[in-house]
Amino acid sequence: MSIFFSIFTTILFFGILPLILGQAWKKTCPEGGFSFTYLSGFFTILAILELLSVPMIYKFVPVHIQVIIYSVIFIVLSGLILLNKIRSGFTFSFLESVKSELLSLSKYEWVYLIIFIAILLFEIYYAIFYDIAAWRRDDGYYVTLSNAAIRDDAFFITDSNADYTHFFSEKHGFCAIYVFYTYASVITGLGVAVIEHTICCVLLLLMAYMAFYLLSKTLFPREEERDNRLIFLIFTSLIFLFGLYSHYSITFRLFGVIWQGKAILAVIIVPFLLAVYEEVLSKGYTRRRALFLMTVSLAAISVTLGGILTLALITSFITLIHIIQTKNLKSIWGLISIGAFPLIYLLAYKIML
Repeated sequence: MSIFFSIFTTILFFGILPLILGQAWKKTCPEGGFSFTYLSGFFTILAILELLSVPMIYKFVPVHIQVIIYSVIFIVLSGLILLNKIRSGFTFSFLESVKSELLSLSKYEWVYLIIFIAILLFEIYYAIFYDIAAWRRDDGYYVTLSNAAIRDDAFFITDSNADYTHFFSEKHGFCAIYVFYTYASVITGLGVAVIEHTICCVLLLLMAYMAFYLLSKTLFPREEERDNRLIFLIFTSLIFLFGLYSHYSITFRLFGVIWQGKAILAVIIVPFLLAVYEEVLSKGYTRRRALFLMTVSLAAISVTLGGILTLALITSFITLIHIIQTKNLKSIWGLISIGAFPLIYLLAYKIML
């Protein structure tokens, strides 16, 4: 596979596809802008893989068949969304909005922005060029399993104590993050380790800042508080940069092993949920909003089963506060929507044990 095809498919899968799929949820949080669109599109990819991969893995569907099914679904969904946007007179105004934002910055906001960009570039440099010093058991799961799945055209489900160089325990059979890395490696032609430790390391780093930026807009909603948003991002950067030393690399790496499921949950999905969940609740129930919350919950499960308890705690607390503030029990629809799939997966997991 040529390097040009690999570059093209990498940009298509990691760049364009999330932006297209995210258009389906734009009305859910129109103030979210580019960050919300991209993240919600990425979560949609994870949700689709989670919804389809679990039954196919347990039915021993070959990997190449799974890749074809996922690709057809992504192409069809993207086509339908683009067709709908074209019919509704969709215009791409991201560059114009960025330009107007930059032109409206004060001199202090420019200083904060330059500081943040400098820190971000420093972190991206370390994410790309510094090697991993120690491969732990989890990396064995991610890289070895995905490479074995590509080689043998199957995900193996065995006892986690079995004497195999690659295995798929029941716990990991319910998480599609392994399928995500396998699928990305197949369609781009790049190695699994390259996908995880270079491309996704940088991409997930940027996504984490997208999530924290959305959170900063929730904490500082007024336009005159934009400088506070940038200060929030700078302090967040410094806390993670110097507060989380990782033995996986020969020096610090921003979020440790950011390509692993619990890190994705902690630094991307949780801040995103804290930023948008209450806003979605306040707008009231619609089918689109309920489906959006279900999509986020599936994305959380896809990276780690720990997402079940995390979602339950966060959404229950926010829903309770919202009910107390509004004195209206109708907000319970959000908790039901986001808790439906975690409950189903938890029961299925208990049955499989």
